[in-house]
Amino acid sequence: MEENILVLPIYNISFLDIQKYIDFIISSDDCVGNTKPSPFPYKKAMEKYNIQNEKCFIFEDSKSGILSGLSTNPKMLIGIESS
Repeated sequence: MEENILVLPIYNISFLDIQKYIDFIISSDDCVGNTKPSPFPYKKAMEKYNIQNEKCFIFEDSKSGILSGLSTNPKMLIGIESS
């Protein structure tokens, strides 16, 4: 059985009631061959919004995500410890 990569993020977004703040989700399905720690997922989001990295705030909860985010030189990167 194939796992749907978006089940948990969609659940969390609904649980936190923040759907109105989310325009789109980029998952590993969108980044075949370019997953974290590649900066591709963040660059793809910046391109979609047509914004420069100096205006981005990135929140991450994994080492590979932090490395991915840092390599885009964002205005700020916030690492969140997860269990």
